[in-house]
Amino acid sequence: MIVAVLVEESGKMGIGKDGHIPWHLPSDLKYFQQLTTKTKQSGKRNAVVMGRKTWESLHAPRFKPLPGRLNIVVSRQSTYKLVEEGKSDDKGNKENKDSDSAVLVGSLEAALSKADQDETVEAIWIIGGGELYRAGLDEERCTNAHVTEIAQTAGDAIECDTYFPALPAAFTVSGRGETIKYEDKKNKIELTYRNVVYSRA
Repeated sequence: MIVAVLVEESGKMGIGKDGHIPWHLPSDLKYFQQLTTKTKQSGKRNAVVMGRKTWESLHAPRFKPLPGRLNIVVSRQSTYKLVEEGKSDDKGNKENKDSDSAVLVGSLEAALSKADQDETVEAIWIIGGGELYRAGLDEERCTNAHVTEIAQTAGDAIECDTYFPALPAAFTVSGRGETIKYEDKKNKIELTYRNVVYSRA
């Protein structure tokens, strides 16, 4: 079973600010969805492993859990409720109540074990936050890191308070996409970004 890391990061390895992603890239969100939902075998699905804060950053209730994937949330709070009964957003969209698609565990080790025991899971994707990325990259089973490298075209680097760890020396570039310019009107910044794949030697 493949274990991979998927992340967007700024030029200084920043990945978040105040619990949010400080940029908005619709095309990269589509890339994220494609990578984490695509399977080689029919009837299979992938697992996405995330920390509690990453789960909470999925603001729209209709996106909880992320559809078509086994969502495994890591938290030390054993009584934490993943789905709040009757919760909806400002458009009246209800949370997804598919309990089989969202489970709570206490550690990354438990998350990987949970995915291993699920015969429907083909691949595991670690999608944040910082502590899980660090632990995931230390796993020998983690074969790839898919990184979207983002830079602001003018001014200082995008301000962040959460960071992606340095990749271990065992990871080298195995694929690199073209650099794309994008005007993020939501956050009023101009960006360039590219998708880079690092593989464990």
